[in-house]
Amino acid sequence: GAKRELVDPDGMLKSWAEAVGGQAVRHREASRTVRDPVAYLEDELADSLTEHVRWALGGWAAAHEVAPFVTTVPTLQIHVHEDDFRAPLEEAMRGSGLREVNEGGRVQFLAAPPSLMSRVWSRGRFPLASTPRIYADLGRLGPRGEEAAEHLKEEAIDPLHRRGPATEGPSE
Repeated sequence: GAKRELVDPDGMLKSWAEAVGGQAVRHREASRTVRDPVAYLEDELADSLTEHVRWALGGWAAAHEVAPFVTTVPTLQIHVHEDDFRAPLEEAMRGSGLREVNEGGRVQFLAAPPSLMSRVWSRGRFPLASTPRIYADLGRLGPRGEEAAEHLKEEAIDPLHRRGPATEGPSE
């Protein structure tokens, strides 16, 4: 009959997101001229990624899947299992017509540890990083990203803390 209750879930989330956001992450950037990054992901990139690497969507596009906030997703942030971050990712990029760039890429690949990949879930079209991880990703993306993170928290994270014993169920 024992249970745990968080006294300050908002403080815990904020502290965790700041710690995660402050860590250096190996990343690769890639570019290709596309009108809509999400349509490109759906039409071409997702299949190539799934064929070659273990991946999860993060940042803007993942937030758009969970709690839409922006009308246009500016960039794609994609977590790729750290073991797939070299040759397999290069093959996926080639297969989807991406070219690697030093900065300013519309697609950002982030090396992901197994702990992040073990929490991947799906809500429709794509594998997604955990909702708290998406929140942390958005916090790295400047003031507009912080606004989107707050929206995500209000829409997808806060309701989990308002659940009563009668409505408890599995969470992602």
